[in-house]
Amino acid sequence: GGRRSREVHVSVMAPPEVSVVPEVVPYQSGDNITVSCFARGFPQPTINWWRDNTLLNGGSGRIVTTETHKLHLFLSNYNDHGPYTCSATNSAGTAKAQVMLSFMSAPQVTAVQEDVLVGSGNTVELYCSVQGTPAPTLRWLKDSFIEVTPMSFIQIGEDHLRILGVQESDAGKYTCVAANVAGTAEAHITLKVGSPPVVIQAPADTSVEIGSTGALSCYGVGVPEPTITWSKTDGSPLSPKFSQDRDGNLIVKGMQMEDEGNYMCTLENQYGRERLQATLSVSGLSCLAPRRLTY
Repeated sequence: GGRRSREVHVSVMAPPEVSVVPEVVPYQSGDNITVSCFARGFPQPTINWWRDNTLLNGGSGRIVTTETHKLHLFLSNYNDHGPYTCSATNSAGTAKAQVMLSFMSAPQVTAVQEDVLVGSGNTVELYCSVQGTPAPTLRWLKDSFIEVTPMSFIQIGEDHLRILGVQESDAGKYTCVAANVAGTAEAHITLKVGSPPVVIQAPADTSVEIGSTGALSCYGVGVPEPTITWSKTDGSPLSPKFSQDRDGNLIVKGMQMEDEGNYMCTLENQYGRERLQATLSVSGLSCLAPRRLTY
């Protein structure tokens, strides 16, 4: 008898293998995003994109899938963040790979109070309000370049800087710098340490020729800048011929005998007060006719 032969074709099925590139996509609002999905297996797998168990096929809007298995997101926004899944399916099984879209926004930082005044020896807290995704880190600078680090008298919180036992040397401009992978931002706070008035120029006893203009000077410094007020030591009101200039000097126009007396300069702020006296007198009386004396 003769031999018979027969060809047998054996098909070996291979379950899908799938991968996405990239696997993580950091993005900011307005970015256009493209993710590729690659799959192999036998029979040739069918590939689909999913989000939250919703099939993303084709599309003509902001989210589009293509015949080459790419996922496109146009003008992305915060709501697009999260996982997207590429699935590959054939008769031997299903495989899935996931890409994570990670939304980012650059920091926004605001000084809660831009000008802060505190008395010496007190505790002060400087606050900055910070927003951003991922949550920004916050660091502090003094006078634009000195890094502020925790010490026994300095505490750094999530959104604030606390200084214990404030001294005059702590005064200055503080900058809070917020940073994340999307960028940096900063805000500025000016810290002033209060101090009582210190006299720089005390008023001096002054003689003014009768009928002419004269002045008493008084000047001091402090934080905040002290106010300067003038009064008569006997409590009587100043006559209309007296005025105070922008530098705090007391000006008298048309000096007369009745304007003689003791005048007080008061330097004052919320941390203290200084009072200084000077005498204003008339000169040049010898030129005048003698006054009649009555007995």
